[in-house]
Amino acid sequence: MTITGRIIFGLIGIAVGYLFVRYSEWFFRTIGSIGWAEKWLHGEGGTRLVLKLFGILIIFLSCLMITGLLGGFMRWLLSPLINLYQ
Repeated sequence: MTITGRIIFGLIGIAVGYLFVRYSEWFFRTIGSIGWAEKWLHGEGGTRLVLKLFGILIIFLSCLMITGLLGGFMRWLLSPLINLYQ
């Protein structure tokens, strides 16, 4: 992917991640509660917390995409599962 494409898709990803963080209450009212999040994250705000963490993850991965570090990060993250570094 070219640098221009990485920047455009990265900025779109950052915007989507921001929307998840900023409007987690709207997403919560739209999709409802997530059962396992409410059970394991103890309390009424488990679904909102998962939505915010998902948004932060999208922002982080988008920043890695913009800088061109996403491929290396994913290889490092998944290396124990697929034995890339032996």
